[in-house]
Amino acid sequence: MLFDETDTEESGDSESDMSSLDNGFSRMQFESSSSEEQVTYDGDDDVDSQVWSEIESESDIEFSEGYGMIEEVPANSEGSAINPIDCYRHFTTDEIISLMVRETNRYAEQHVQTQELTRRSKTLQWKPTTNEEMLKFLGIIIQMGLVRMPEIEYYWSKSKLFGSEVIQNTMSRDRFELLLKFFHLLNNQEEHADQDRLFKLRPLLDSLRARFKSIYVPGSVISIDESMVPWEGRLLFKQYIPGKAHKYGVKIFKLASTNGYTWNFMVYTSKQAPTAGLGHAQTVVLDLADGLLECHRTVVVDNFFTSISLTESLLQNDTYLIGTLRSNRARSGQGVVQKKLKRGEVYWLQSNGGIKLIKWKDKRDVLMISTKPSHSATLVDTGKTNKANQRIMKPSVVLDYNKGKQGIDLSDQLSAYYTCLRRSKKWYHTVAFEMIFGVSIVNAYLIYKEYYGTNIMTILQFRESLVRSLLLGVPFKNVKPGPRERSTSQTKRKLADHELEQMEESGRDVRRRCAGCYAKIRENSLSQGKYEVHTGVQHDVSNEKVKISSDETSSSGETLIS
Repeated sequence: MLFDETDTEESGDSESDMSSLDNGFSRMQFESSSSEEQVTYDGDDDVDSQVWSEIESESDIEFSEGYGMIEEVPANSEGSAINPIDCYRHFTTDEIISLMVRETNRYAEQHVQTQELTRRSKTLQWKPTTNEEMLKFLGIIIQMGLVRMPEIEYYWSKSKLFGSEVIQNTMSRDRFELLLKFFHLLNNQEEHADQDRLFKLRPLLDSLRARFKSIYVPGSVISIDESMVPWEGRLLFKQYIPGKAHKYGVKIFKLASTNGYTWNFMVYTSKQAPTAGLGHAQTVVLDLADGLLECHRTVVVDNFFTSISLTESLLQNDTYLIGTLRSNRARSGQGVVQKKLKRGEVYWLQSNGGIKLIKWKDKRDVLMISTKPSHSATLVDTGKTNKANQRIMKPSVVLDYNKGKQGIDLSDQLSAYYTCLRRSKKWYHTVAFEMIFGVSIVNAYLIYKEYYGTNIMTILQFRESLVRSLLLGVPFKNVKPGPRERSTSQTKRKLADHELEQMEESGRDVRRRCAGCYAKIRENSLSQGKYEVHTGVQHDVSNEKVKISSDETSSSGETLIS
């Protein structure tokens, strides 16, 4: 969640019992956008014994780890160029497709053998599926996200208002509904951990997580936040977060890079048992970031995760943290929390261990926590102005927070475009489809842009390319049309009476005019005496103002109207 003024996001699952700061705060600084005055503060009883002094920002330790693509995408399609389908199949591998086929066939056979079916039941029409058919099934679901219809059966409608020819030519409605009904990812008859509420999704989640980590490594800044998969049915671990677009659903913790690539994720089912005295939020951050620590990365989180204890743990792993902080977690930094500020003022203090608490007053109070040495109370020009044409100034920690937090927001935004999610009776279908058709497609799209640049195609064109490859067998080539040629040939003029002619430059902006239409208007106007011509002046005739220039005279002596 980004903020321009303040971050007041709350969550019912937060941990309020966080450890206090062991190494007492020792320094602070005060600055206002309208004044350069430096003042000292004695603080409250638990910190006033410390020595206070002004402090200058220091340089951050340089990020010391490789990042970006670490596994090349093979060009499986025709030609040597990488196509969108190659990037998508790099995540949804043959092993994952085979898993879908194997468990879907197994579940359908178990259903036929254990259920009492009538003679007219469509289930009796079931035939085992294959990898090729499963890929077409996935392509149809992606197409349904591109072209939304009220109900699934409308895609096979014969009405002129509805129907999709590409879907109808690929698969019958009965076959699609059977595949959707029996879509499965695990053998129900196998034993599973009693406490694992995600056992139906475990093979898929583990496979995708491994693929996400093996292909791309985030850069120096990563963000961790919550995402919601919409679900309003009954579910033991359904969550309610009022600040999200989908307030009810299954919560997924994500770790993403600044470009929106999801590197790791964790589906929330219940609070985990505390690990070595760590709180739930702290455990989530450390688990998600495992493998990215100890190289001076910066983790950006909101006030659901931040605490002094988490900050200390990350510092011990050579990792910086930037985030908003709830006032009840500041503990020994209550001197900052309780300080009254005027709008535009910044107040801060720093601990002996390098933890900084920064309070900034905009329309409301903003309390930030940071461990980056370069952060200070100095206000930075954002390059923007307010309604009064005054420069907008913000602390650098706020700017870095907003910039770093964009990763999760961008991932959720791209996933929400042309979503394939529909109402379902099975919650695990909804979560599985979000991972297959949401997160995986977004990651594949970002990997494709790593090869060809950020403006190669939109997420809509990328999804369209996947549909073309999966359903039609033709990869989509994104060829941007060049400028149309301007033709003045007499041949084309004979074929069409309308053609734009280039007007002479007169030191002002001029529009091109149609030669054929303009000639007819000029001829009719002069022959009917509609205009009175007065050279070099502006004259109003028939409620129309016409300007005649003395130099616009044809070779035959006619005066031209311009």
